[in-house]
Amino acid sequence: MNNSFDFKRFGKVLRKDLSSVVSNFGISFLVFCCIPTVPWLTALVFGNEIEQSVRVFMIILLWAIATMSAASRIYGKANLPREGVSFAMLPATNLEKFFSMVFYCAIVIPVAMALGLWIVDSFLAILPFRAFNGIISNPFADEEHLGSLIIFIIVNSWLFSALFMLGNMIFKRRKAGKTFGWLMLIAFTIITTMQILDIYDGFWNIFDSIPESFLPWFYIIVVFIVDCVLFYLTYRRIKNQKY
Repeated sequence: MNNSFDFKRFGKVLRKDLSSVVSNFGISFLVFCCIPTVPWLTALVFGNEIEQSVRVFMIILLWAIATMSAASRIYGKANLPREGVSFAMLPATNLEKFFSMVFYCAIVIPVAMALGLWIVDSFLAILPFRAFNGIISNPFADEEHLGSLIIFIIVNSWLFSALFMLGNMIFKRRKAGKTFGWLMLIAFTIITTMQILDIYDGFWNIFDSIPESFLPWFYIIVVFIVDCVLFYLTYRRIKNQKY
């Protein structure tokens, strides 16, 4: 049964996990969506106007923090010795549990968070007080490459989700913080090692040989492969988890 997939069972897991999403992430979702009102009120009090570029940065930052914390908030007990037994005893296969986790952490939460933040920002922008400068329609202002930009956003969203889903299944406590800390440490170690070996500049020069028009797609392909590897490792952690 551990390697099988049944849509009826999967539907039951989705419904069970939905209750966990609402109870464990619902308040956080509302708090994140309300945060843009703070700079809006500040601008209103001091008579300032916040440009769209600043608001886009704020939305991306809030979205990233919410996406990074989603897995630990919703599935934080999945790998704990005692509390995780309820997750292990769900009448579903490991594959079904994994896909439910991916569905909520890599699709539902990122999309809902982005829409929620944009809706709140747009509502504040249409108010007559002029604290926000217009509704954000296309923050990238590059309609020619809009398709590749959308795919770029999707694979990077999955990268955020996959990294912190894996971290959630590895660490027992302070999961999001430890995952972020280890990522910073690994990145610092790699960059420092490359600089010591004097290969840092040479590494980036490799990309000069790639046609500029293909470079964004090359990045997308690489990140997509990394996403798949991270998702697979997360599934393996779920499958091999001992309680």
